[in-house]
Amino acid sequence: MSGRRGAGSPLTAYPLLDWYFGVTFGATLWAMFNHVAPDEGHSPLWATLPLIALACCYLGLGRRLLREDRQGAAGNGYLLLCCLLLASAISLWQTADFLLFALVPLAFLVADRVPAIVATVGMKLFAPLWFATHTAKPVSAFEFFYYYPITILMAVLIGIWLRLMVRRSREHIELAAELARSRERAAELDAALDTAAEQAYEAAESHDTLAQGFAGVVTLTQAAGPELRADPESARSRLRLAAETARERLAEVPAARSDVDEALRQATEQLAAQLMIPVGYRSHGEQGRQSAVTEAVLLRAGRQALADLRWQPAATGIQVDLRFAATAVALEITQRGPDAVDQLTATAEQLRSPLVTTTVLPGAEDTATLRIEVPGCPE
Repeated sequence: MSGRRGAGSPLTAYPLLDWYFGVTFGATLWAMFNHVAPDEGHSPLWATLPLIALACCYLGLGRRLLREDRQGAAGNGYLLLCCLLLASAISLWQTADFLLFALVPLAFLVADRVPAIVATVGMKLFAPLWFATHTAKPVSAFEFFYYYPITILMAVLIGIWLRLMVRRSREHIELAAELARSRERAAELDAALDTAAEQAYEAAESHDTLAQGFAGVVTLTQAAGPELRADPESARSRLRLAAETARERLAEVPAARSDVDEALRQATEQLAAQLMIPVGYRSHGEQGRQSAVTEAVLLRAGRQALADLRWQPAATGIQVDLRFAATAVALEITQRGPDAVDQLTATAEQLRSPLVTTTVLPGAEDTATLRIEVPGCPE
């Protein structure tokens, strides 16, 4: 973990650490001036000077290290500076060691593991050893062999646990970012699949149209052959009919990119011819020129939805509305008849994809509306 600088640090909630440091700093000052009786020969005012310097170091350097999730030489150097300042304050006023409650978590967040453990153990032992050797207050055996070892062990364990939690949070952030990238990639692949499927559909339609036209042309030209000498006028008539048939079939071949409005209108007319029930079609708004992905996705979803309606014998009427907006293109299919909601819900489940939003809106008198929405992307 040495020398690392993370882009997606889990410590973006560093204002909480600011509050924690501020509360601990204020409690330390309060304890120094009010709670504990003054030591002989010293004043707590002098001990506040290194504490204020430590607070300035935190505001100027510590917060930046936390925010940047930086460990290594910079974090170790910051921790050493904090230990020296806190040791100076403790040597002047023992109660200043209360600030260790703030320093220990920071040590494990900004420094490497071994320096953090060494600093925690050293600072916890500094106060009793200093005052045992420089004042007349001896350290009892209970404090030295029981109280201080327990507090040191708890501080180290809490620091290591905090470090592990930060590492796991960082891993969760990286996994979430990877998942988001995977979803974006899946959406791109789905759009490419829709585009390829629409192009394949148009290619098949063009193939069928041209095959029928060529078959008619071949039949007419073959019939005109024997009549070239016997009945030239009849032969010319057949050849004119063959040319007209070829022109009509070529005109029916769809362009490289279909017009969304016209393509869905034709699909609706085919549906009306098959079902023999009232089927209406309306277009709302200005179409503009949508991207190939938007057109392909909408055409594929619309054609699939209209194809599913062919197997709805209970339908008594269908209304298709194509709506163009600045941010999306929507196709609304309103069905009248029993079980309209259930039937359109089943269709909506089949159409749902990362690029298609489907909604079924129940209506009055056995009617329901399936709304198919695709984000608009004008060229």
